[in-house]
Amino acid sequence: MKIRHLFYFIGLLLLSGCSTSGKNLSGDYDYYLYFSNTMDKFVTSGRFVGIGKKDQVILKTEGLELGTFVQHDQKVFLSDRTHDFVYTPHSGKIEKEKRQTKEHTGIDSVILDGKLITLFNHGYPDTDDILYQNNLYFNNDYTIINGHIFSTGNDEQSLYILRDEEIGKLFVDRLYLSEDTLISENLGSFPNIEGSEYLIGYRLNVHENHLYGVAFDFANNRRAGLFSYSLKDSSYTFKETDREIILEDIGFSFSKGSFIYKDQLVYFSSNGTIYFIDLETAETTKKLPTNMDLSGVFIVSMIDDEHVAIATHDHDNNLIIWELDLSNLSLTEKRRVEPSLWRKQEYLYDFQVKR
Repeated sequence: MKIRHLFYFIGLLLLSGCSTSGKNLSGDYDYYLYFSNTMDKFVTSGRFVGIGKKDQVILKTEGLELGTFVQHDQKVFLSDRTHDFVYTPHSGKIEKEKRQTKEHTGIDSVILDGKLITLFNHGYPDTDDILYQNNLYFNNDYTIINGHIFSTGNDEQSLYILRDEEIGKLFVDRLYLSEDTLISENLGSFPNIEGSEYLIGYRLNVHENHLYGVAFDFANNRRAGLFSYSLKDSSYTFKETDREIILEDIGFSFSKGSFIYKDQLVYFSSNGTIYFIDLETAETTKKLPTNMDLSGVFIVSMIDDEHVAIATHDHDNNLIIWELDLSNLSLTEKRRVEPSLWRKQEYLYDFQVKR
């Protein structure tokens, strides 16, 4: 009898270990958040949280450092170390599927032509192969991409990857779908020699056949500049920009901390200032000092063409959600969320406005 009770108890633990059971998980949410602790913790954990009329943990996971999620067709797709999940907000249903590989760190999740693509930082394999490995999942199968991935960017048709498979050189790859087959195409490369390399802040932005971002030139005292890579002729430029933008003021470097607005790169600095950088001249056209605390983790999510939402933390670890009106540069605090919805050692790795 005691053994039977023990098995029953273990079964309950297994059922409750990956989701928030006993709750109505459907809801009218305005925002989604993904939290996880880091891969150096022996026991990892994560939280997928909905913020709206009722704030609640939608899903408890094993965690995934730098984990992201993506929304498509009224569903949310996310992953932890061993499983992929699909959450349907209307019904509250959560589907779970085990992956072929165990991962510790995420890189990106995107929708290309209506299909889910997920990229993980796998690390060095358990073989004699010395190449760093990343796993790219599509249709429940994965492809290995070698080299350290420095940045990614995407539009609706393509995912662009910046990686260093060879010492002293960065490769630019394009991944896209053709008749439900994932195609990888190398678009070129450029020098990236240690000591004179470029460090790109935040994810790359795709705009009119170019990749854009703020980069820091280590060959020139880490001078900030507008980095532009032409997808048409595989050439790049680096134009120096505002001297106030410094490497030490990069926020969360793997986050969405910049975007394109009316032929300008809008760049968020952890000094609390938002810079509007002209894509042609690299000159700063506007500066918006704010009272947001951008010194820690912050993530930017587009609402529409004229509005963005920003998630930041204050000194008490409360999460503050702001809204920026780009037409008049007005900034409004929309929500303040207490940290009871996540564990102290869990970090915010993704934030999105509900689509």
